[in-house]
Formats: sequence, C-alpha cells, structure tokens
Amino acid sequence: ATRTVKNSYTFSWEQLPQALSADAQAFKKASLHPDPFADNTPPQLVRPATAIQRDRMLRRLASAEILSKVDPSNLKSLADLVSPENLKRGLHFLMDRNDGEPNQHVSDMLLLALGIARHWASLPEDSIRQIEVWTRKLKISRQGMTEKNRERLRQFTSDDVIRTFLNLPDKIMEDARRRPVDTRSALKVQTAVAIALLSVAPLRLNNLRCLDRQRHFRHAFSVDDRQFQLVIPAAEVKNNQDLEFPIPARVMELIETYMRVYQPLLTNGHPSSLLFPGRSGGPKHDTALRRNITDTVYKEIGLRMNPHLFRHVCALLFLKVNPGQYESVRQLLGHKNIQTTIEFYASFEQN
Repeated sequence: ATRTVKNSYTFSWEQLPQALSADAQAFKKASLHPDPFADNTPPQLVRPATAIQRDRMLRRLASAEILSKVDPSNLKSLADLVSPENLKRGLHFLMDRNDGEPNQHVSDMLLLALGIARHWASLPEDSIRQIEVWTRKLKISRQGMTEKNRERLRQFTSDDVIRTFLNLPDKIMEDARRRPVDTRSALKVQTAVAIALLSVAPLRLNNLRCLDRQRHFRHAFSVDDRQFQLVIPAAEVKNNQDLEFPIPARVMELIETYMRVYQPLLTNGHPSSLLFPGRSGGPKHDTALRRNITDTVYKEIGLRMNPHLFRHVCALLFLKVNPGQYESVRQLLGHKNIQTTIEFYASFEQN
C-alpha cells in the first residue's frame, strides 16, 4: 500500500470534490478562450497542451492536499486549493516525496498557484504576497538533467541491457500470445505497444495517451515498401512544435495486431480508434498508463523507468552511435532551442 501511494497519488476529477472540479474546468475553459472583459480571467491564451498540463497539476495539488489531511469539504474552489494554509500542506507532501527537497515540479506548481491566486481566485493581498515569497524561495531554474534521471540513465551502459530493453515489447507480446485473449492479455499488449512506441518515438506521456490510429498515423511515400509516419500537429504538443516519426514495420505490425484483436476488449463497449482508450471512451488516464509502463519494465527486466525517461534514453542511444549530432536530437525530441538539448546531453556524452 505504501508503494502505491508513493508512486501514484493523483486522484481523478471524479474522485475530487465536485465544486472544485467545476471551478477547475471553468479555469481551463477560460485559459483556452479568455474573455478580456471578465474580472477573473487568466492573463493570456494558452495552447491546449498547456491547458491539459495545468489541469493535471491541479489534480495533483488537490490530491496532495487531501492526502495531507486537508478536509475535502474545504476544497470547494481553486481559491480554496491555493489558499496559503492548504497550499503549504500540499507542497510539504510533494517535497516529502523528494526527500524533503523542492524540485521542478514544486516550483512549477507554485507558479501556477500564484497565477490562479492573482488572476482567477482574487485572493487577499497578504495571501498573494505569501505565495510570492514561497515562489521565490523554491524557484528552480531548468538547467540540464536532474541527478535522478542521470542515475537512471546509467542503467544503459551495457550493450546487453540495451538489447534486452529494446526487445522488451516482443517479449511481452510472446507472453500475451500464450494466454487467452481477454482483458488481462489485452492490457499486456497495450503496454507492449506503449513501450514499443516510446522506444522509436520519444513522446511526452500526454501525447502518447491521446494517440489515435486514424488521426495520427499516416502512410509515408515509398516505392519499395509500406511505411508509416506518426504525425502530431504543433497544437497538441507542449512546446508548439510539429512532431513526425517514422514507425518501423515491426512496431506497426504490433499496433495493427493490437488494434484488431486486443484493443476492442479495453473500450468498455465504446468503439474507438484510440490506441490507449479509457473505460469512458476518452484517452486512458495518464496515471494508469504511467504505472502500467513503469511497473512492467521493472517487473520484466528490472530497470527503473518512467515514460519521460524514454526520451532521454532515445537521445542517449542516438548520440552513442552519432556523437555530437545535437541538432538531430533536438529535432527528435521536439526541443525549440538546441541549447536545451546540449545542456541535457553534452556532459553525459563525455562520461
């Protein structure tokens, strides 16, 4: 039970107070379509990917506060959520998960809370000043890779480990084929598809979970053989960059088998072309997909991974074969600025 709370603490909006959820959805809507004449409105338009990310952060903050003994009945709005007393409890919970230290997640959470306090919730000035103080004290500038991710990347120094890692989707699929075709085996194949895609197309988790077989996979022009491209438009990407990845035939075959045989068992009766459908018919919950990937990789081959680490692994393996080609890595990961790519991987290449 302790491990579950440690690794997955985020509640869905359905599990959180209804009034808080309604206010959060109103905030999200206003962020996407701000009314310049409204008194409480986010200061600027944001892209859909940013609105989704903020929505997820608010769920995490609400969950952290409730797990820190804030009474859910006292969370009726975003004003309640970012009030200094409740906010402090939630931040302590998040920092306790990081050995008592602030991290980028806490820093970003405070910036979001401050924006809500100022522009949406209209908290009293003394409350806003308190959040401002915490925001300055706990601010973390993004510079390169975290030590935690560096440590996990050191798992990939052995060619045998890399080979085992890259062959994992095939291993999972072989095991699933020996089992009855049911929901259990369908979930195994779904996870194999997620791992296979992340290994060749280093997506952020939100883009992964929203992949649609009809919308995002397109035929590539080739005289010799049938090829597919995974194409995600900029509006759906965190940093507003178009993403395109060639999908190897073996991965596409896995996807096609999954969509034909296993995926219909996971839609709860809702016909869907989503690769990772949830029971409601929309995309699978990010927490559930993350947990499936993380737990499966550790159980099958003993590596401690999370979906975002796949991005670093892909970059690392590319640079291992193509030293110094940071521009190619920048394009692979969809970074806007090549300096971001260099800060992340230059020192690792020298190790």
